[in-house]
Amino acid sequence: MAHRRKIMLGTAGHVDHGKTALVKLFTGCDTDTLVEEKQRQMTIDLGFARCRLANDRIVGVVDVPGHLDFIRNMVAGAHGIDVVILVVAADDGVMPQTVEHLRIMSLLGKRHGLVALTKIDLVSEERRREVIDSVKNLLRGTFLEGAPICPISNVTGEGYQEFFRALNAVVDQCEDRPALGPFRMWVDDSFSIRGVGTVITGIPTHGSVRRGDKVCLLPGRLEGRVRGMQVYGEEVEQGFSGECVALNIPEFEADLLRRGMVLCAPEVGFEYEIVEAELTLLPEAEGILKHASEVQVHLGTAFTVARVYLLEADKLHPGETQVSQLRFAKPIPVVTGERFVIRAMLSGGINRYLTTVGGGCIIGTRNARIKRRSPEVLSQLQQRRAALGNPEAWCECILKEYRSGISVDVLLRETLLTKAELTHILSKFEEVGVARCAPTGKWVHRSRIRELGGSIASILDKYCARNPHRLGASVEEICVESGVEPALVELALNWLKEEGLVQETSRLFAPAGWKPKIADELLDLIELVDSEVESLGFNAPTLEEIANRLQRSSEKILRALMVLCDRGRVVRIPDKRYLHVTALEKAKNTAINLFRHSIVFTTMDFRDALGVSRKYAIPILDYLDQIGFTVRNGNKRTPGVAAKSRLQKG
Repeated sequence: MAHRRKIMLGTAGHVDHGKTALVKLFTGCDTDTLVEEKQRQMTIDLGFARCRLANDRIVGVVDVPGHLDFIRNMVAGAHGIDVVILVVAADDGVMPQTVEHLRIMSLLGKRHGLVALTKIDLVSEERRREVIDSVKNLLRGTFLEGAPICPISNVTGEGYQEFFRALNAVVDQCEDRPALGPFRMWVDDSFSIRGVGTVITGIPTHGSVRRGDKVCLLPGRLEGRVRGMQVYGEEVEQGFSGECVALNIPEFEADLLRRGMVLCAPEVGFEYEIVEAELTLLPEAEGILKHASEVQVHLGTAFTVARVYLLEADKLHPGETQVSQLRFAKPIPVVTGERFVIRAMLSGGINRYLTTVGGGCIIGTRNARIKRRSPEVLSQLQQRRAALGNPEAWCECILKEYRSGISVDVLLRETLLTKAELTHILSKFEEVGVARCAPTGKWVHRSRIRELGGSIASILDKYCARNPHRLGASVEEICVESGVEPALVELALNWLKEEGLVQETSRLFAPAGWKPKIADELLDLIELVDSEVESLGFNAPTLEEIANRLQRSSEKILRALMVLCDRGRVVRIPDKRYLHVTALEKAKNTAINLFRHSIVFTTMDFRDALGVSRKYAIPILDYLDQIGFTVRNGNKRTPGVAAKSRLQKG
C-alpha cells in the first residue's frame, strides 16, 4: 500500500539543462503543460508531479523554470521544496542560473539534496570528470557539499538506477515536514471546474486541512469552506504540510485569486506591512546594502517591493548578517519563521541589473517601526532567531517578551500553534516552573516573576521599616508601591513564599521572620479605638470621626486602625468607614434572617432591619457584596456562596 511522505522534491538549475525531462523520466509526468512552454520548449511556470519512490512511498515534485526571466516563478516554487535536485548539464557545465538557483536554495534554508549531471550522452568521459570537479568546487561550503553527484542521461536512461537509489537515500535522511500549528498555505494556482467550482492548489507550510474546514483567504479575509480535496490527484479527507494539495472552495471566485495570496485557518489570518528579519548578504554579493535601500522581496509565492531598515549599522557588507526591518509596499500575509530572498542592485556593485543578493528569515511581526540600535530590542530579536524551529523555545521566548503576561489567545497567534499543542507546552512549563498562569488567565515567565519578586521583597523591607506596628503590607498596598497589577503581584508573592523569603498573615505580607513592634502608647490607643468602634455598632465611623471623638491626631488613629484591621478586629468598608467585626457578624445574621423570609431583599429592607439610615446601611451592604456574602442585582440582593452555606445549615 502506498505511503504518502510529507516531503516535496524540487529541481533547480540553468535553463535547458534537462530539469523537466529528468522529472518526466522518474515520475512519468510531463510538467510543461502550457502551450507556450511546448512552443518554446522551455519551462516558464511551475510544474508539479507525483513520484513513487522505493517501498511505495509517495512524494511530490516541483519543477521550476531555469531562465533568468522567470526567476520570480522559480522562487515561488522553491519555498515548498524539502529535497533539492540541482540539475547541471554535462555539455554546458555550471552556468549563471546554476549558481543563482543554488544561492536561492541556500538562502531558503534547504538542507537536503543531490546533483543530477544530465546530458552525459553528449560528452566524453573526460568532460564528465571536468564538470564534476567544477560542480564540487561550486558546492563547497553549501548545504550540498558532499552530496551525491549522479551522471544520468534523460535520453538513453544511462545512470538512472544509480540516480534513483541516491534520490531514495537522500529522501530517507529527510524527515517529514511537521504538521504543526493551524493550517496555512501559499496559493500557487487556481482554476474553475464546471459543476465543482474553484480549485486552489499549493503546498501547505503549516498544519493540516480537512474536508469541511473553514478557511480564510488573504488579503481580504474572505471565508469559505473546503468541499473537496485531492493530494497528488487522489481524493482524500485530509492534506498535510509538505504535500501538494488541491482544495475545492466554491465560495471563492477563481478570477479573484492569484499567486502570492494565502489560504489559512481563520485564527491566523493576519497581514503585515512591517516585519523584523534576520538578513544576510551573500558573500559573493557585489557591493553593499545601505540602510533604507529598496529591494525586491520573494517570500512564499509572493513578490513585493520593500525597503530594508538596518537596525544594527548603516551598511551591510557581503557575508554579513544584521537584524533588520522590512517595510513592504503593501500588506503581506507573512508569519514568523518564513524565509525569503531579496534581489537588488547594490551600491558600489558592477551589476546594473537585479540579481539575488541575500535573504533571511522573518523573526517578528510587530507591524510598527522600532528604534534602531536599541540593545533591548536587538537582544529580543536575536533570542527569537535562536528559538526558531523549536516550538517550546519559541513559546518561552514570547513569554519573556510579554512582561505583564500574555493571554492564551495572543500566545496562539504569536506561536502559530494549535490550542492542543500550546496547552501541552504550557502544562509542561507549569510543571517544571518555566511559567505560571495568573488568576486573570495570563501566562508569565519565571524570569519576570523572579524579577518582580526581588522588587517586592525590597518594598516589604521598606514598608515594615516605616510601619513597625503592622503585620505586613496588603496586596493593594504592594500594587500601589510597585505599579504592577494584582495578578502579577500574587504570582510574585507565591514564589517568594515558596522560597521562604516572605511570610503571610491574614493576607498581609512581610519579610520572613518579621514580628511587629508596638509601643506601649500605641497599645493603649488601640484598645481605646477598638472599644470606640465597637460601641458605635452599625454606625460605622470614618477616620476623621474617630479622631474627633477621641481628640487624637488622624495619623495616630490610622496606625491603631491598621493594627486592628491586621488583627481582624475591624474591617474597612466602602465610603472610608470602619466596622467592628461584632457589628459585621450581626449584619450577616440580619441578612440571613431576611433571606429566610424571602430569597430576595431590597436595600430598604436591610436598612430597616439594621435600624440605621442609608448613610450607614449602604456601605455595609456593599461590603457584603464585595466579600461575596450577598449578590447585588440592581436594588436587590440574593444569597452569595457563604450565605447559601449558612442557610443550608439552618
